[in-house]
Amino acid sequence: MPSPSQPITPAMSEPVFGQAEDGIRIVDLTGTVASAYCGKCFADYGAEVIDLEPDTGFSTRQLPPFTRFGDPPLSAMHAYLSTNKHSVLKEELTETALANLIDRADLVLTHEDRKSTRLNSSHQIISYAV
Repeated sequence: MPSPSQPITPAMSEPVFGQAEDGIRIVDLTGTVASAYCGKCFADYGAEVIDLEPDTGFSTRQLPPFTRFGDPPLSAMHAYLSTNKHSVLKEELTETALANLIDRADLVLTHEDRKSTRLNSSHQIISYAV
């Protein structure tokens, strides 16, 4: 670690290791504040997080405060919870593409029990009560 009087050079400021969650893919099926925050934490540490949204979008898109009013309004809460993530509309995916996306996930965030998600047992599922 350089002393306070020593300038930081580019070599000193570069990270030695990659991010903690590099190479992990997570799919969020719920769109709740809890799962969105969980996904944000993973994404902030380098995981690829994909929000699989319904045609109407996740409910977090409707939460105040809004940074812009109009059609559609921009929810500051949703913007914060969605940083470093990808968003895909379920309706835009074919059944095969949807199955492939979930099959290639390392982790699936859901609030449903394992049986109702119709995912095979090789998937890790974070389940919680809403």
